[in-house]
Amino acid sequence: MASSANAGKSKVPHHEVSVFAGIGTKGANLDPSGDPTKTQLNGPGSVSVFPDGRVVIADTFNHRVLTVSSDGKKARVLAGTGEQGSILRTDSPTNTQLYYPYGVAALPDGRVVIADTYNHRVLVVASDGESIELFVGSGEQGGSLRTDSPTIDTRLSYPIGVAAIPDLGVLVGDSRNWRVLIVDSDGRNVNLFAGGVNEGKHLDPNPQKTQIGPWGFAVLADERILIAENGNHRVLAVEGYGESIGLIAGTGQAGKGLDSFSAAGTELNQPRGVAGLPDGRILIADTVNSRVLLVGADGESVVVLAAAKQVVSNLGEDESEAIVPIEVNQPWDVAAFPDGRVLIADTCNNRVLLVLIRD
Repeated sequence: MASSANAGKSKVPHHEVSVFAGIGTKGANLDPSGDPTKTQLNGPGSVSVFPDGRVVIADTFNHRVLTVSSDGKKARVLAGTGEQGSILRTDSPTNTQLYYPYGVAALPDGRVVIADTYNHRVLVVASDGESIELFVGSGEQGGSLRTDSPTIDTRLSYPIGVAAIPDLGVLVGDSRNWRVLIVDSDGRNVNLFAGGVNEGKHLDPNPQKTQIGPWGFAVLADERILIAENGNHRVLAVEGYGESIGLIAGTGQAGKGLDSFSAAGTELNQPRGVAGLPDGRILIADTVNSRVLLVGADGESVVVLAAAKQVVSNLGEDESEAIVPIEVNQPWDVAAFPDGRVLIADTCNNRVLLVLIRD
């Protein structure tokens, strides 16, 4: 809801907000009954939603990944022992060690992809949850890329974001190699999708000539792919699954200035998560600014959906004031259910929030 020159005092509608997982204080205790709202989290860094409503949570600083049932009532450990390490037990995801898993992606076929960030590898858990294997990356830090050898001869450097492109494969943000890779769904081939030049901010119409600092992704219904660039303080959009790339939000400089009429004119500070809503609007986890932005489908309206403080002033030239009913502390990620409900990884509050947006 953008402000206008004659809007006067305005209020953002009071959205329905509840805690989806976590108790708000960091810890690793799992509720014996499986209640996600009584289960402790420690810096949840990523959330992803299956088409059937099941949710995957990267409980990053607990070195584990959780799943929550589609009714939101049962949480369980999908992968990770809770202790950092690199042991891979292919026959037992819960006995496999993770090391700061920053990203998760729910695949359409029921599998889960995990960015095992500090182990420099990406893993995939089978749809039945009974096995886990390397998906891309040898586990040794590096930058080599062999298209026909994703797990043996391809090396990653702090992979973070992962996302599924239906019928095409999985995107991997190879953050310290400044590139985005795409891996076939069966894990047999890997190719460069964007970036791979070097560190920087140069934006070229060709995705593979653009300097990228990737973190999170969103795959939209119109075949655009959004890339949240943590280091470049902006969000990019790749058109046509790789045909071209352009700016969606952010000026490229860290800041907190909000332009209610332009996402590209709004300053961001290390945005880490993006998501698309069914109606075409976009969510941005503007992490270091401790806010979540709601951007209109045309990019010409920007509203603060959640923030570190209850009152956000000066949203428009008329010095209008908006009440922001959702408090967050450095949110790392956002995700949307098929029905439009929103999840916010409220990372530094050690919880995941569920939001029903009221316009």
